[in-house]
Amino acid sequence: MKDILGLGHFNKTDGTSKLLAVFGGDVFIYNEGTNLWEPQTQGLSTTAKVEWENFCDKWWMVNYDDATRYYDGSSWTQPPDVPQARYIKRFNNRLYLGNCKYPTISGFSGTTEWPSRIFYSDLPENKEITWGLEAGTDLVQTANSSVVTSASALFETRNIETGDPFFITSGANQGVYTVDSVDSETQITLVETLDNSATGSHYWVGDNWADINTDDGDVIMGLGENSNRLLIFKQDSLYRYSSFVWTKVPGGAGTVSHRSIANWRGNTYYFHRDGIYKYDGVSSTLISNAIQDYIDGISGSFFSNICGTTKRNHYYAIVGDITNSEKDISISNAMIDYDISQKHFYFHSLADVPRVFTGFLESGIKNLYFGTNEEKVFKWLDGNSDAGEPIHVELETRTYYPVGPEYINQFHRILIFTQNGMGLKIQYKIVGNPDRDQDVWESIGNIHGDYFEKRLEPSKSRGRGIKFRISESSTLKPFLLEGITVFYTPVEKVEEEK
Repeated sequence: MKDILGLGHFNKTDGTSKLLAVFGGDVFIYNEGTNLWEPQTQGLSTTAKVEWENFCDKWWMVNYDDATRYYDGSSWTQPPDVPQARYIKRFNNRLYLGNCKYPTISGFSGTTEWPSRIFYSDLPENKEITWGLEAGTDLVQTANSSVVTSASALFETRNIETGDPFFITSGANQGVYTVDSVDSETQITLVETLDNSATGSHYWVGDNWADINTDDGDVIMGLGENSNRLLIFKQDSLYRYSSFVWTKVPGGAGTVSHRSIANWRGNTYYFHRDGIYKYDGVSSTLISNAIQDYIDGISGSFFSNICGTTKRNHYYAIVGDITNSEKDISISNAMIDYDISQKHFYFHSLADVPRVFTGFLESGIKNLYFGTNEEKVFKWLDGNSDAGEPIHVELETRTYYPVGPEYINQFHRILIFTQNGMGLKIQYKIVGNPDRDQDVWESIGNIHGDYFEKRLEPSKSRGRGIKFRISESSTLKPFLLEGITVFYTPVEKVEEEK
């Protein structure tokens, strides 16, 4: 089986709305009338992830391995001299490409890669864009002259301007020069005088690009948007970009996966190796400390495949298998579900593993779809089963210290209030008892209704704090945890040694 390498929606101003999926080297468009996926032969890489954007009534796609291209609803076009890229983002009426290589022209000697560079388009005219770039393999130069020509060039059409850097990448005059004037479609005068005569040299010219700290050993891993700023995520750092100026976010962590980046009401959520971060437009904060034992159980080989989305005040992150034997944690095909308003974390085990999410406008309603690692596309949060299989969910609360971490308490009983909670499995763990193992989950049975009360065994319920784990596997309506009440008595204040 093959991964769904890309999944996206195409919306035009005339009301056209299409769902597109990429796998097996081709693009497939879903036909709602026939309920079939119609292939669009493109000859793409069968392993490279595809990212996309809607812009100027076109569906633009990149995958780094193949030429950048777009779909206009009827045909496909590969615009000339556009960089290949891993990531693409529409921002302030331009398209931005991140982690790029260029140029993509036949016969160019070698490929130049810029993992920390972004390219951007010019402003559109009549729904068409240029990239302020031109490249070729037929540059003619004359010794002691500053004039260069390229018979195949379109310097004026491509918006090459005075002051643009001009790169000669092969031949006797190899180096970086500056455009003094654009004389015609095929001729440019440079500021510098060339030393040698040469023909058939390779070149490219244009300044619609910016390097983001190329000397820090970090590479661009994703693009996002927040507070009218383009976000540039590297592996271990985060940058804001606006008006052609970029600023490093102090203390901002980067991301391990572009597809983990998702917005909800002014905040941007994303995954770093350390866990889940939230960027609020000013600073970036790690918010998953409460589930660090689970984060530690994520396989390092899966980090680049983590994908995420937001819906109904939740951030969902697909993280693969979670295994932490020291903490008695094992979840296959795991999904972390963060309730943004309640600040609770839930864990689900999925029958099918999402690789990519997309929204799709259907009859005025925006639904979420995801593509899997088995050539399948499903609607997200539709029904109470996972392709007919029960859905497993697990919730672990933070540790509650009812008086403070310096007090040891005797916990007596608990009350749990739920909706649709019949059959939920309840466990608790005591934290801060020096006489017992701190990592033992004690079972207290299953909930029999929306109200559940249980007395705790005295010998297993003494400590500084208490936390809970609630789990379920069913095809029933999703449950809602309304609250937990814990009854306790402080029995000792521990004076810490100095």
